Amino acid sequence: AEYMGDVGYRFAAIVIGLTSLQIQTTYGQLELEWPPLARTFFNIVSVLSFNIDLSSPECANVVRDAFMLKFVLTIALPAVVLVPFGIVIAAALALGAAGHTELLGVSLAGRALLRSFRRSYIQVASVLYLPVTSIAMSYFSCVQGRDGRFFMAAAPSRLCYTSEYWRLFYVALLFTFLYGLGMPAAVWAMLTRARAQLEHGGAAARLEFFCEYAFLCRRFTEQHYWFEVAVMLRKLAVVFAMVTFRSAQSKATVAVVLLVLCLVNLSMMKPYVAPHHNWIDLVGLGVCIAILWSATLATATGRQVFVLFSLALNVIVIVAGVVIDWIWLRRTAAAADRE
Repeated sequence: AEYMGDVGYRFAAIVIGLTSLQIQTTYGQLELEWPPLARTFFNIVSVLSFNIDLSSPECANVVRDAFMLKFVLTIALPAVVLVPFGIVIAAALALGAAGHTELLGVSLAGRALLRSFRRSYIQVASVLYLPVTSIAMSYFSCVQGRDGRFFMAAAPSRLCYTSEYWRLFYVALLFTFLYGLGMPAAVWAMLTRARAQLEHGGAAARLEFFCEYAFLCRRFTEQHYWFEVAVMLRKLAVVFAMVTFRSAQSKATVAVVLLVLCLVNLSMMKPYVAPHHNWIDLVGLGVCIAILWSATLATATGRQVFVLFSLALNVIVIVAGVVIDWIWLRRTAAAADRE
């Protein structure tokens, strides 16, 4: 996870691309006339973005309620990942007690170890944010059938507004607030509190802040150190559109509008330190909008052409972004060596 943080601010294009891919995983649940290649793409990126919501444990035919299995497994992910973290910390403390001072460049001192654990866990939690929030909020997405009854869009075999539905309603509501709003609020509080404590410490204190929280804010300008929260809220906006409205067309339209607002906000703020990262995020977000808008076109030919073109452009942007980052880092390192 420490390596993930290093990649996060050195190869910001990877993180930007992952954000775009995670948003696109939500498109697969829309009952729109996607080209077969597009559906295949959504299935692939659902794995790459750690989204297990689209997996199919029901294929094993060993559970009665497949949706609840997926619901519980996904909701539990932030807690489950604590287990390997706990094992690593226990092993590190044991090494520290045996007289070792560091391992792989990481200090084994208690306080430094806990700070490293906190950074690593937040990095993992930020990746899990969209799939966890999406599955929690999917419980509220109900669709009316031909017989007049309402069923869950994510699990057509489960009826809505029954006694069984209401028993779990408040559990889903709790996790929606805990993850959907709690995670961004926790990151915001952590960053603003730490920044306020160091605000009057001068340049040295500000440097210490950006070193401590580099995994969250080093790729952003000093003024926009909190922008990771905005990225999380961008994901939340798409999930909100997917679960709040009933028709696929309405979900897609609202999601496009919300993403356009995010695009306008991004173009005005330009939050990234490196100018090319602002362009990569702008183009990536624009592609997310284009893919969803293309699927709402009335003509089948236009829909096929625009969706496939947008998907191809999506892949090109991510690959090109990584290459540009690599060239930029090499030139920056060479300039530093000359100095």
